[in-house]
Parts: sequence; structure tokens; C-alpha cells
Amino acid sequence: MKAAKSIDFSFQTRSTEPKTGGMEMERINPEEFKPQEHREIEQPSKRLLAKWITVVEQIAHDKHYDLTPEALQFWTHKLHGIADDEICDALLLGRWKFFPSVDDVLEQIDKIANENRQRAQSSQRKFISCGKCEEGWVPVFIGHTAGGNMVDQKFGAMKRCKCFTQWALLRKAA
Repeated sequence: MKAAKSIDFSFQTRSTEPKTGGMEMERINPEEFKPQEHREIEQPSKRLLAKWITVVEQIAHDKHYDLTPEALQFWTHKLHGIADDEICDALLLGRWKFFPSVDDVLEQIDKIANENRQRAQSSQRKFISCGKCEEGWVPVFIGHTAGGNMVDQKFGAMKRCKCFTQWALLRKAA
């Protein structure tokens, strides 16, 4: 009697229809499976892992979108020359019903820049909230206070919003 060779298989889900959320299970051999590693962007003198790549991958995961290395390379090409923080802000501030296209993100970056420009023009006179804070204050429930004490997680604390600090700096510079 011959002993049968046992092969363990794992299952992996993949998106078949990103817009409707259709998923498909496929069987994979664990010996062939390689976990997704962090993608690195080639720079002339150094290799740099962009923060926005992690954000894009998380959004793709949340929206059940299969982000291919080729698509990520296209994103990298289209977003070349834009500051990492600007891209992250656009990705995080955008209200995406579905996984955004790189052009959607570029539009969001332009929208944020226009809002900042308008805010800067009106900043000479009166503070205008970004809409995500209350009169320039945002609640926090973790971290330390200005005095160095731990923030009480039950009650929280308030800190200045980014829009207020930008307004204050612009007003001071004028």
C-alpha cells in the first residue's frame, strides 16, 4: 500500500468585481504563496518607502480592490513630484465610495490646495474653520497634554487643528 502525499492548501480571496464587491475564493499552495511585501520606489540615489503607498494599500484592502504592482507603479509615475504629505492628506480626506483612481486623488489634491489658497486670502481678517474641527479645536483621546500629563481616555483633551495653526502662521507672517 502506497502512502498518499498530503498537500495542505490555503484559500485566498480576491476581488472579481471591485465596484460591486464580488469576491472569489481560490485555493493556493502555501509553498507558492509569498506574502505581499512593502513596495519600494526607486529614487536616483536611494530607495524610499513612500507613506502614501501604505495608505493606498489600506484603502484598496478596505474597498476590496485588487491593487496590482503595475497599477501601483502607474500611481507612482502619476504622483511623482508631489509631496508625500499632500498625497496622504488627499487620500485620507477624500470620501471614497469606491477605490479612487489616481486622477481622483489628483483632483482632491487640487481641491485641498484651492481651499488652502482661499483660506490664506481670507486669513488676513478672520479665522475660517476647515469644517472638520470646531473653531480650530479637535478632540484627542490618546497622547500627552502640553503639560506632559497623559490624556484621560474617558474625557479626552482638545488640541489645535492644523487649519488653525496654518492660519495663525500666515497671519503672523503678513
